[in-house]
Amino acid sequence: MRFVGRLIPLLSAVAAILVSAPAVASDFELLKLDGAYVKWGAPVFASGAEVSYAYVREPVELQGAHNCGAMVSPTAITGKSGIPFDAFDTAVGEAFAQWSAVANLRFHKVDDPARADILIGAQAKPVGIAFANVAPSRTAVAGRGEARIASMKKAAICFNPTLAWTLESGRPDLGRDLFLVAGHEIGHTLGLDHPGPRGARMAFKEGFVSRTLQDSDIRAVQTLYGPRPTN
Repeated sequence: MRFVGRLIPLLSAVAAILVSAPAVASDFELLKLDGAYVKWGAPVFASGAEVSYAYVREPVELQGAHNCGAMVSPTAITGKSGIPFDAFDTAVGEAFAQWSAVANLRFHKVDDPARADILIGAQAKPVGIAFANVAPSRTAVAGRGEARIASMKKAAICFNPTLAWTLESGRPDLGRDLFLVAGHEIGHTLGLDHPGPRGARMAFKEGFVSRTLQDSDIRAVQTLYGPRPTN
């Protein structure tokens, strides 16, 4: 399950990587790929980053990807679920904003998918619920041993367009909660892993995920990017 980095499916268990640098924690996990933690920006813990994202416009293939290897426009999602694309875009933007509200992260949407750090679309070959692809740089790596960290090079998020999706909170009868799933997958593209089955946004059991970022989510993202600046 790799295309330079690892592809992380929502709600599937992955090997737990206990944070050992720069701090030890038992309630959050950071992604570790090829022996290094991964984050956007400088390969330094608690350092901020600016990250761009864009939506797939035309069919695209990610060479070597096992999941999200082929994506199409997210209109494949909104059309089936009857969600206006503007509302879909707003929900995704709010999911990004939850993370930037607690960490030194700045997100901005760009029109050209080729220029985006994170590419968002629908799966061309639907499977599961949603996936995140993470590709770290092979050269921007700092530290050694358990403290090795690599800069992120590219990431992608893809949603299953055959599922029903909803923008209404607490209505699983209407479909998967787009805001929750988007926030979870964004967390993976930031360098966060599953801490456990329930409670946190990064938990891997969908029915036990909170719409509010939990303390473990916040500590995890701040370990990588630091807290949000006060000015």
